[in-house]
Order: sequence, then structure tokens, then C-alpha cells
Amino acid sequence: MRPVTLHEVGVLARTLLTVAERDWPGVAARVLAETRLAADHIRKTGRPHPRFGDGSITARCLQLAPAPEPFCDARVLRALDAACMALLIHSQP
Repeated sequence: MRPVTLHEVGVLARTLLTVAERDWPGVAARVLAETRLAADHIRKTGRPHPRFGDGSITARCLQLAPAPEPFCDARVLRALDAACMALLIHSQP
């Protein structure tokens, strides 16, 4: 997977905002796994993955229609926290 930008953390959080809070860990893990799959695919073939995009979190999340850019309230901050936690878990060897 590519290095992650702060923008991508926000897009992942916005994607989480489209589902129930109890589903955030699973959705975040799925998005990150699909992003890694896409990155592996592009590395092997030189082409974007047909379903999961170019190996960036942004590309995958945009396919899932993230919520509009929100103002920061408690739910948005929890979504950002969930996105960060998923990235921490996913980045461990």
C-alpha cells in the first residue's frame, strides 16, 4: 500500500460515516485490505485493479461514496479515531 496522507485518513473517516458506528472497524479493515490488494495488483500488472482502484485509500473510498465533508462534531472525531486505529492495526507487520 502507498504511504498514507492526512487527506486519505479524512476520506476513510468520511466513508465510515456512511455506515453504522458499530460497523466502522470491519468496514475500515475491508477498505484497507482492498486497497492493499489493489496496490499489489498494480505492482504486478501495471494496471489498476478492476474493482478496487489504483492502490490508494482515496480511490477505494471514492468508489464507496463517502459522506460530504462534515464539520467536526463528536461523531466525526470518533470516525477519525476509528480510521486512525484501523491504519495502525493494518500497518503492523
